[in-house]
Amino acid sequence: MTIKLYEENPYLKECKSKIINVIKEEDNILLILDKTIFFPEGGGQPCDIGYIGDSKVLYVYEKNDVIYHKVDIAPTSNEEICQLDWDRRFDHMQQHCGEHILSGVFLSSYNIHNKGFHLGEDYITIDMDSKRITDEMIQDVETKANKAITDNMDITINTVETKELASKYPLRKMPDITINIRIVHIKEVDCVACCGTHPSKTGDVGLIKILRAQSYKGMTRIFFKCGMRALKDFQKQHEIITYLNKKYSSDINNVQEKIKNEEDKINIMRKELKNIKNQLCDKEVEKLINKEVDFIYNCYEDRTMEDIQYISNKIVKEKNNCILLLCSLYENKIMIINNRDNNVDCGKIFKEHIANYNGRGGGNAKKAQGVFQNQNDAKMFFELVKSLIN
Repeated sequence: MTIKLYEENPYLKECKSKIINVIKEEDNILLILDKTIFFPEGGGQPCDIGYIGDSKVLYVYEKNDVIYHKVDIAPTSNEEICQLDWDRRFDHMQQHCGEHILSGVFLSSYNIHNKGFHLGEDYITIDMDSKRITDEMIQDVETKANKAITDNMDITINTVETKELASKYPLRKMPDITINIRIVHIKEVDCVACCGTHPSKTGDVGLIKILRAQSYKGMTRIFFKCGMRALKDFQKQHEIITYLNKKYSSDINNVQEKIKNEEDKINIMRKELKNIKNQLCDKEVEKLINKEVDFIYNCYEDRTMEDIQYISNKIVKEKNNCILLLCSLYENKIMIINNRDNNVDCGKIFKEHIANYNGRGGGNAKKAQGVFQNQNDAKMFFELVKSLIN
């Protein structure tokens, strides 16, 4: 059995290991070592990576009490220096320990239990068994969690042989395993069975920042970041705030008000623009309706599909017994409406021909619409439909 050096000392970055076995399965090369500093994926925590000699460690996993190291090339000797990607390991230690602290504070402060944990490359989540977690509760938990970090509390890890011995600890939940239970304990903050890597002091977590909360399967999913991830997130947000302050000639205290004022102005302008566009569309409707024909068609270079929808709705209400074919070259979209009792099937025309013009879309016998890759395709399809109906 491989000795798990990462359990004995999670700060160990390098060691010399003997290669017990090299397994080649299809395109995979798997190594079994006498001892390892590489944590295998498990308990919601991703695996470590790094190097075993010149072999790059791509993935590490444990199966049937055997730890397998997937590498890119086979090693050249039976004993190699193992080197850990320390930045990745320490990041995982910060995030995982932060999850323990947050979970413990949620439980002690509000009797809310952690039912799920995910440590991803970009974010970390915990799923809390309550649908009613308020902003005030989140702020309170975040403050208490960071107080536990600044207190730089000891993190003790003990392995007990049975569940009976584990029950003597103040565990927030009993583990599924029954033997060799590894318990991570932060006094008066959290105590839980866990196989992951953790720092020896809470201070190493650095910082916990809760980003947002959202409903999830009857619970609340909490998104957060710890340590360097939290710092980088703050740096990015600070960059954005600095840009907005400069753009709106404001500061952190009134930038929201300045943005709100600009949004109000834009909304007023948007309404005014829509009224003007509708007036112009009304004139177009009047011009088209006055034509003594039962097939109305036109192609516009400067009108959006929203304009065409407005025009078509007006025409259909005003003029019965007609076919309407309109094209927006501005968006490369076409609409056809059959409001006349004849054999023209709008959806069938689109289905049979639109793919030949690099378009996609469809509809039913009375109405169909499609979109095209460029103006030329839209124009050609427009002319085809026009010729089929005329």
